[in-house]
Amino acid sequence: MPSPLRIFVSSPGDVREERLRAQLIIAKLARDYAGLVEVRPYFWESEPLRASSHFQDEIEPPSQHDIVVLILWSRLGTPLPVRTALRAYTGMDGRTPVTGTEWEFEDALAAFQLRSTPDLLVYRRSGDPGTSLTDAGLRAEQEQQWQALQAFWARHFENRGEFLAASARYDSLEAFDARLEADLAKLIERRLLAASGGAAPTHLKGPPYRGLSTYDFPDAPVFFGRDGAIRTGLVRLSEAATARAGFLMVLGASGSGKSSLARAGLLPALVAAKAVPGVGLWRRVAMRPGDAGADPIAALAGALLAGNPAHGEGLAELGGPGAGAAELARHLRASTGDASYPFRTALGALAAQERSAKALLSHEEARLVLLVDQLEELFTRPDITEDDRLAFVRLLAGLARSGVVWVIATMRSDLWHRAAAIPELLLLTEEGARLDLLPPDGAELLEVIRRPARATGLQFEENEARIGLDAVLAEAAAAEPGALPLLSVVLEDLYRRDVTELGGRQLTFDAYRVMGELKGAIATRAEMAWTGLHSRDSKAAEALPEVLRTLVTSSTGEAVTSRPSRLDAFAENSPARRLIEALLAPDIRLLTVEGDARQTSLRLSHEALIEHWPRARAQIQADRRDIETRSRLESLLKRYEEAPAGRQRSRALLTGLPLEEGIDLVRRWAFPLSSG
Repeated sequence: MPSPLRIFVSSPGDVREERLRAQLIIAKLARDYAGLVEVRPYFWESEPLRASSHFQDEIEPPSQHDIVVLILWSRLGTPLPVRTALRAYTGMDGRTPVTGTEWEFEDALAAFQLRSTPDLLVYRRSGDPGTSLTDAGLRAEQEQQWQALQAFWARHFENRGEFLAASARYDSLEAFDARLEADLAKLIERRLLAASGGAAPTHLKGPPYRGLSTYDFPDAPVFFGRDGAIRTGLVRLSEAATARAGFLMVLGASGSGKSSLARAGLLPALVAAKAVPGVGLWRRVAMRPGDAGADPIAALAGALLAGNPAHGEGLAELGGPGAGAAELARHLRASTGDASYPFRTALGALAAQERSAKALLSHEEARLVLLVDQLEELFTRPDITEDDRLAFVRLLAGLARSGVVWVIATMRSDLWHRAAAIPELLLLTEEGARLDLLPPDGAELLEVIRRPARATGLQFEENEARIGLDAVLAEAAAAEPGALPLLSVVLEDLYRRDVTELGGRQLTFDAYRVMGELKGAIATRAEMAWTGLHSRDSKAAEALPEVLRTLVTSSTGEAVTSRPSRLDAFAENSPARRLIEALLAPDIRLLTVEGDARQTSLRLSHEALIEHWPRARAQIQADRRDIETRSRLESLLKRYEEAPAGRQRSRALLTGLPLEEGIDLVRRWAFPLSSG
């Protein structure tokens, strides 16, 4: 691997937003090229600045880096002393005084003229910065800064219509993001090509696509196409954490990629080195409200104590000797308004330990980021009571306001209206931040398709008109609402057919046509798996209605959504269990399992299966009224189980029509009301 690539970012104080976005962009590129080169950002605000020296003396000279990025708008910065104990601060032409921004740029430029490194990238925001009309002193200072910047610009970039050196103008933060990332990526690619003798660099092996599976934290190197959403989400979350509450609600339609964005996009970007100034150590936890059945707080406690701390997972330090998930859940439940004390203590001790080991700088702290994926389970699972919903949201709100825990939640936008039942959730989202995840546009879809292929050395076949399969896929996906799951299945199946089975390195039109193209991909995979099983084990295949009924839920008038089921609800070697095993096969993966030996949950790999597999869609439609009835009966069952013994419990017994509905449903479905 080549030597580390060091990127220095210089700017005055009027482009703070751009500096934050530059941090996120460089951290993202560091992940993208992790197997090829180590990318190291340098931001002065992430470094210790000792009071024993001048501010500028404490900052490494830009000339010692490989790439220098300069960002300007209306200011040039504060003049430096002509000389300090460490060095003289003069311009390239000997002029004094110079500002820190001037000196940093000219230090890098002089080095480039001497030895052709570092590369320099300069960006300037367009638009009138505005001036104060009420404060004459401030107005004079702004005008002085503007004139100094204009003189600097005329000296190096543009003077009386003559262009002296290259630079880039931008008129929006989004334009800055796109230009900076593209420029840095090209410079990195050039260096890698030079180091490899001109061969296209590849650094990943194995399948780069995940099919119906959610992209998770380890999949960040092959998660592309959502850079804008990631940056916007993290900027909003950072600002919210500084202001009131470290909370981000990610809303999007089913199939929009919310879970993958959060798990493989937001979390890796947030915990990247120096992504958040002042935070040098992150622990992360991901969970769903239904992971422990009907108790979301128990699910959170279990997730907090799980995982490998060496990999940044969990916060096992909350447990302590002899204290397990049950004890932690009791504490969390008893202090939902503010449960932050043990979190603050554990993270503080962790930071102190890392400082002692010289793994954390003196000014850096430790933080926890909690991802609550598929928050809609609070509302779609009938066995989660209203009191438990409220307690869980209050717990999240207290943690998000603590300053030591940041919370990210994902939720289906078509179920967001259910949040009105919990005003605390609406208030938390208002205090925090919200990201409405839109479908990827054409350029983003091309990133989703091409970038993982390029990282693994794959190519796309061209047709007679010299149009690549990648362009055909992007066009088809752009025209299909909720196309991401379909596209992911197509790409995974193309890889399996063309690479795994045939040993090629090109994804072909023939394979694309065989699988039924974009719209038919999920149906083709599911139907082939079902018919293949039917030919060798018809009883197992015919258990599909039983399995589907356990894995979906719906209240009257609501959309059908997936829900987990306990795997042990299906007897070993029963027809339903044999069907489940077939659908769990690595080349099928229509179902997924989670959990441990004590409790293993079964889920649909994606809700897109409900909509795009005609056999499943027809079965669920036929069972729709019964599914709604079961949901209503399970709510009544939960009320009975929680009623105090005696008269209140007797009153909660089913009678009349609900009892008759329950008896009829159990008789026809031949299994208990709840398998969750």
